[in-house]
Amino acid sequence: MCRLYGFRATHPTTPSCELIDAQNSLLRQAASDERGWANRHGWGIVERTARGALDWDREPKAADQSEEYRREVTDTPSVLTIAHIRRATVGEPQLENCHPFVAEDAALAHNGTVGAFDQLQERLVDAMGPEWAGRVQGSTDSEHVFALLMARLRDRSRKSMVETLSTTIRDLDEWTGEIGADLGLNLLWMVDDHLVGCRWHRSLHASVRDHAYRCPVCGDFHGPEGVESYRAVVVASEPITANEDWSEVPDETLWWVGDDWSLQTGRVF
Repeated sequence: MCRLYGFRATHPTTPSCELIDAQNSLLRQAASDERGWANRHGWGIVERTARGALDWDREPKAADQSEEYRREVTDTPSVLTIAHIRRATVGEPQLENCHPFVAEDAALAHNGTVGAFDQLQERLVDAMGPEWAGRVQGSTDSEHVFALLMARLRDRSRKSMVETLSTTIRDLDEWTGEIGADLGLNLLWMVDDHLVGCRWHRSLHASVRDHAYRCPVCGDFHGPEGVESYRAVVVASEPITANEDWSEVPDETLWWVGDDWSLQTGRVF
């Protein structure tokens, strides 16, 4: 039962206050989130720079006790960011089990649990095939879901990502339902410059920006000040800032960042 954060922007942005100093920053949620739960079993961040490179780091310790976390979130302006803090449910608190999981210029973070994973793991492994099964390094349900999605992805388009995610959610919901288990599957999935995801039985909120956000905590603009073409979409398990409009993403939906920089949503099909 983790907490996650995703950010996609037209211009390089350093969302450091949202991850460290904001009223409900991810760092604060590591100590206690809106449920009153701590998320202290690890953190991870992956960022796509303006030049297209991926910069990422993970650590199996609480974000609010990590100097490396603070350095990572302030060092790299990015056009796409996924950040995650972990509350372990499946898999021990170790580096291999920290999110996001990264492979082939793609990354994924997960909030939720594939119920009865010990009974379903073999089914997931069979479905992904030996190539991607051999790439799984840890013991989490989350990394297995990432490998399954990547194995099923036909091409690296946003349309294919949405279709693959829909099919996989439907299968996982069916498989867990067959054995009477629950499925919690909030996902942030990056492939190249695309960011798509889903809300499935866990909390998720979004904020869409049509200008660079001026942070009331530090007083600076997060993004290029005065650039009319600037747009950004933020998604998070909980609203991060207290002075923005956050909308709740409907449950049991897919979502993606559209060509017009809006947050598009659709039902699983």
